[in-house]
Amino acid sequence: MIELPNEVLAPKNPDIEAMVVFGFNKVGKTESLLQLPNSFMLDLEGSGGYYKGTYLTLKDIMIKHKIGPVTAIQQVADSIAAENKKLGTFKYDFGIIDSMSILEDIAMKYATVLYKRSAVGSSFLGDDVVAELPRGGGYLWLRKAFEALLAPYFGLFKTLILVGRVKDSAITKDGEEVEAIDLDLTGKLKTMVMLNCSVVGIMRKSKEDSNTNILSFINKSDDLATGSRAQHLDGREFVIAHKNQETGEVTTYWENIFTNLKK
Repeated sequence: MIELPNEVLAPKNPDIEAMVVFGFNKVGKTESLLQLPNSFMLDLEGSGGYYKGTYLTLKDIMIKHKIGPVTAIQQVADSIAAENKKLGTFKYDFGIIDSMSILEDIAMKYATVLYKRSAVGSSFLGDDVVAELPRGGGYLWLRKAFEALLAPYFGLFKTLILVGRVKDSAITKDGEEVEAIDLDLTGKLKTMVMLNCSVVGIMRKSKEDSNTNILSFINKSDDLATGSRAQHLDGREFVIAHKNQETGEVTTYWENIFTNLKK
């Protein structure tokens, strides 16, 4: 017999298992995230080499092992899973994938491969299933491809952090065209990522000091996909990094986000 609760339970504020950090290019996402302790970054963009940190660059893996991007991404996940099993715990506390936009580009091509492997697509002679299938049918295969690449990384770390770019576009609201800032992913891919991440924050420069970065979980409108199920973050923003203009040294304040890091 299952014992049912008889009282209101206080929030437990569980660990953040997966989150999204997105922002404009060159705002400092990669540099700040690489300072997380015991972290690993799968660098799809090739920007990790500019900063100190523990990472593998997709291009370097492909050249070294003479494999394509899909196989490289899959083998990195397999290698981390094998190491976790051997250790009996997480090899890395934080795993970072930078960025979702590049992962979508790779998934675009992989979608055609998956479709051609299927019974329904075995006779397809095109090069781009997303563009060429009628009535948007190719987007189903894009979602399958994206999920196949990303899903193995969930559960490999205490916290998985997905890095994204900003999509700056115009929408019509109350009869007027206004600017909308959102995560740069195709519609249902964004939905998939959001459903699997309990925390979504946008990183931006402070208006008062361009050497200071802010991580915001304030959802100012329905058009901005930020927020948090973690109550200590929801509706708030934090100074996350500050760069010393003279030395170039960056100090980060991730303990504000991950409370287990507090000294």
